[in-house]
Amino acid sequence: MIIMNASGGGRLEKVASYARSKRVGPFVFISGTTSMQSDGTVFAPYDTEEQTRYIINKMEEALQAVGSELAHVVRTRAYITDMRDAGGFIKVHGEVFKGIEPTLTGVQAGLTTPGMMVEIEFDAIVHNDTDSLQELEGGSLENETHTAEFKAKVALEALNSELTLSQVAAKHSVNPNLVARWKREAIDNMSDIFSS
Repeated sequence: MIIMNASGGGRLEKVASYARSKRVGPFVFISGTTSMQSDGTVFAPYDTEEQTRYIINKMEEALQAVGSELAHVVRTRAYITDMRDAGGFIKVHGEVFKGIEPTLTGVQAGLTTPGMMVEIEFDAIVHNDTDSLQELEGGSLENETHTAEFKAKVALEALNSELTLSQVAAKHSVNPNLVARWKREAIDNMSDIFSS
């Protein structure tokens, strides 16, 4: 059984004895993550939308640290200081998880620092069998109308870019699950390319 912990460099992780991300078998849990930066300041104070983008980028790195990705997320929880500002969170969550559609809970909660508007948690289940996932979802992710050249271009960008998978997917207007699959296929086929 795979058991992995990863740190996110948070100020309290060592003191409170917790991991930013933890994987047990296929199950992945990402601790509540805020927009607190390494210098102790809040990123984009009072801006729920920008904080949400920043947090999800951090959480995608935490997923990757234990061999997971956004396509594996099955549940998100958001703690928002004021539900009147939840629209920014909803907008970004909708963009990032289009086609993935995890379950979602939103709770109004007091957060620890002025200007901090949202804290987010993820639960994920790692799967590598896209066909089985499609069967569970009742069909294909989308009609396979993309050319091989387009798939290769997007896969190479996902491999080489500093953009996250969700950002590459948004840039090319495709499902993040497809980007993840094309990236895996590119990695799997590299040995064949270089061995010939």
